[in-house]
Amino acid sequence: LSEAITAPICHPKYYDPITGDTEWVSGAAFLISRAIYEATGGFDPEFPLYGEDIDLSFRARKAGFRCAVSSRSVFYHDITHRIYIDDTSRRRAALIGNWYLCEKWGQREAASRFKEELMRLGLDDAELPKVATREEPTPELVDLFSRPRFASSRFWE
Repeated sequence: LSEAITAPICHPKYYDPITGDTEWVSGAAFLISRAIYEATGGFDPEFPLYGEDIDLSFRARKAGFRCAVSSRSVFYHDITHRIYIDDTSRRRAALIGNWYLCEKWGQREAASRFKEELMRLGLDDAELPKVATREEPTPELVDLFSRPRFASSRFWE
């Protein structure tokens, strides 16, 4: 999987400046090879909006493929206007996606943290989607579930 850098603000997750290697590829703009698509089946159709790119990346990595950022590819994806609006619905959707990702990959402790935040926002248990498929994470993937945004950061530890 190969991700284009988003502009005017690029994603804060780490990527190796020489190889481009990164822990997952953003779905905002990316290329997927036929081999990866055939090995993973592409996006999980049961996955809610947000986090489906991380899930696809993790499944690709588990199948032995790389995730990389192409520093020569730039995609205009301006989200700065979100700073000025009440984005509760987007935040809620992102939290549901994060919860689903953690549940799907068997990371109950991380899933519990996202569920608690959703309950604070007034979500009812019945509103959470049913997790249709389960994945067994590799040890390197398990570590990413404890990190903010499921990745190392370019800006903080």
